[in-house]
Amino acid sequence: MGDGSVLGRLQRLREKEGIVSQLTEEELSTLAENSEEVRCAKGDHLISSSQEKDYLYLVLEGEITVSLSVPQDQDHVLDEIDAGGLVGEMSLFIGGDRTATAHVTQEGCLLKIPIAAFHQLLLSRLDLWNYVANLVQVRLRRLKLVTYLSDFFEQTNVFDGRFVRELEPEIRWLTLRRGELLFRQGQAADAAYFVITGRLRAVVDDHKATEKLAGEIVSGEAVGEMALLSETVRSATVYASRDCELVKIPTATFEVLIERHPQLLRSLSRVLVERLRRTTARRVIRAKTVSIGLFPADASVPLAEFAHDLEEALALHGSVEVLSGARIDELFGRPGITQTRDSDPLFLRLIQWLNDREEHFRCQIYQADPVWSPWTERCMRQADKLLIVGTGGSSSLPGEVESRLHKESHHHRTQDQILVLLHPDDCERPSGTEEWLVQRSVKSHHHVRRRDKKHYARLARSIVGESVGLVLSGGVARGFAHIGVIRALEELGVPIDIVGGISMGAMIGGQYVYGYGCDDMIRVNSDVFHRSARDYTLPFVSLLKGAELWRRGTRYLGDKNIEDLWLPFFAVSSNLTKADIEVHRTGSLGWAIRASGSLPGVWPPINHNGELLVDGAVLNNLPIDVMHEHCEGSVIAVDVSAPLDLQENAPYGVSISGWQILWNRISPFAPTLELPGISSILMRAAELASVRAQQQVMANDSSDLYIRPPVTRFPAMDFESIREIASVGYDYAKGEIETWREQIGSE
Repeated sequence: MGDGSVLGRLQRLREKEGIVSQLTEEELSTLAENSEEVRCAKGDHLISSSQEKDYLYLVLEGEITVSLSVPQDQDHVLDEIDAGGLVGEMSLFIGGDRTATAHVTQEGCLLKIPIAAFHQLLLSRLDLWNYVANLVQVRLRRLKLVTYLSDFFEQTNVFDGRFVRELEPEIRWLTLRRGELLFRQGQAADAAYFVITGRLRAVVDDHKATEKLAGEIVSGEAVGEMALLSETVRSATVYASRDCELVKIPTATFEVLIERHPQLLRSLSRVLVERLRRTTARRVIRAKTVSIGLFPADASVPLAEFAHDLEEALALHGSVEVLSGARIDELFGRPGITQTRDSDPLFLRLIQWLNDREEHFRCQIYQADPVWSPWTERCMRQADKLLIVGTGGSSSLPGEVESRLHKESHHHRTQDQILVLLHPDDCERPSGTEEWLVQRSVKSHHHVRRRDKKHYARLARSIVGESVGLVLSGGVARGFAHIGVIRALEELGVPIDIVGGISMGAMIGGQYVYGYGCDDMIRVNSDVFHRSARDYTLPFVSLLKGAELWRRGTRYLGDKNIEDLWLPFFAVSSNLTKADIEVHRTGSLGWAIRASGSLPGVWPPINHNGELLVDGAVLNNLPIDVMHEHCEGSVIAVDVSAPLDLQENAPYGVSISGWQILWNRISPFAPTLELPGISSILMRAAELASVRAQQQVMANDSSDLYIRPPVTRFPAMDFESIREIASVGYDYAKGEIETWREQIGSE
């Protein structure tokens, strides 16, 4: 209750810099009438996390210390507030639990103000709201900086509030919008950064058309400090994958920090060792949490239904929450709060609330409005991955929301835009995907049959980075072991989310993603290779014409395009013209398989726009690296390549007669010669170029499970032993997979 003494105290405070100096006499009188004077003694606890959040305090006399409680029974002093200052105002802007404690360090007098009354006062004057909002933002930044620095360096005794306040004049706060650049690879290092909110992405230029993801940096983590320590240039390009707030610590300040507290080098060394370990193992450092934005390709998309089904699938990987505009309005009890813009008084509270919610969930789903709105834009800026959801079989033209999404982000990177096409329950095979892809720049696409839990489960694994990629090497007839490996994976319940292959690996992998079961693949390949291996011609270009292989192979695959398959798939061929690999992720499935398996000298090369494509084994017979570019998760590699030693027991000097070999084979009196066949020689010669690269891949242990079935005893062209080879692959793989799963379970 107000009286003259309270009003008099307030009037005297108008001479001090603070919020009281900006209030009119009428506002002071109203404030005094609706508030309560409270006496306080030194040591009194004013605010704690358990106290009511319906009031804040204005200091009339005395001093209040605001602290952040941390482990080891220590308190970090965030601020010391004297007469004219506010205490407890954060709850008005950010909501939720109290973020700090406050106790009296100098006895005095306080004005206990109801939150509702103070809120009404601020809403009547935007300048007052902005003043208090800026005050809150400074304190909130300080609180988070203290927390993150202490956690990162594991030094709670160094980074107290006083130290941070001393540091504040020397640091700079940065705000990056989604897609904006922080620094480029090769630039000189001039500062280190700490991520306060949001997420950064580091990519490395590997001198190809696309950049390679090196890692993600989330709230509480540092970036750029290693370049300062090593006095080298930036090793990667870093940009914001969503809206971010960062602290920039200049080189000079960073050096002083280390000089004053050399024990911090221990923490930095720990981070450096972990990053080097992951880099050596070619492991991308990914965030443990993920936020997903859902956007309709057009207004007819059942986005709420999709969000619900996706939520159920993601729940198997941890806690998940779906946030729509209507849902947040309901939780806040403020209709329309999600439609606030950056300049709106309630904006800070909304953003802080969203950031705080993300810390409590493995996955956060932001469901956009069916039209472009401030909330839809917020979903774009808040999410790490953008899912554009369309309906298969409908118009592929972008609708209002998607068109605006593209317009708003066309200057930014689009690696995280993913197309999801929904199909009816009875859809046998997708079609027309090419029309969708040519009108969009997306990282990948997924086909999902509505209400099919297996399809949603596969999409969920892709989102959280737990997909399982299967890489199948070339090896001609030995590649039939892949059928047995696939059978073992299915029986043991290991999902297969993406398949990539070379040569026979591409053939088996392509048949699998087309929809053939293991028994069907044995039957199909028995027919395909029954006569195609005898399709001889005059050896001007190759031993075999390839016509029979093409005819029989395409008969079982039809005219299906890769992008129309339920499972993502790629085949790899070698481009003789460019001296580089060619990765086939779209276009004719049969054609891609044929190009990938054109073993030089055995089958003729494929002409592709004037360029010659041959067997992928020439340059890379086990494309684990390609799989890592398209699969976030585990990689299972199956290697059925020829043994590294090709020998014969009958030296023949510098020449050999084919007639002599024929006589040795038909005559019962001639000695037996064990010589490699021409197909084995050609195949081995084709593989030699990729052997060193393959050895390097294995040395880096870049696959999570490496399976090498013992099938080298089978001749390369032994197409008659398909069942036996598949059986060997099954028996061997089953044991390897079981051991691998036991190891995973024990970690």
